Amino acid sequence: MSLGLAWITTRDPVSQAQWDRIKVGMSREQVIAILGNPDGIDGPTQIEYRRAFNAGWVEFTFDDTGRLIEKNDESVFVSLDRRPEAGSYDGG
Repeated sequence: MSLGLAWITTRDPVSQAQWDRIKVGMSREQVIAILGNPDGIDGPTQIEYRRAFNAGWVEFTFDDTGRLIEKNDESVFVSLDRRPEAGSYDGG
């Protein structure tokens, strides 16, 4: 059991500030630049990050051009903002 706990506590959770910086329309590379290397990759369209101290994960889905089309927080306890994106990334 302690090995599992040690693994869970080695990665910082996705912070609210990081979550808020990620916008629909950003490239996969831009998302990774903000969050670091993903914990899981589901083919070319989805990357996942586990959340320390919070059961669940955060996932990002990309279109076939590599642009973010959805961000989803699957956390059980403290969920990040799950409202649909109101705006899109302006490239800046």
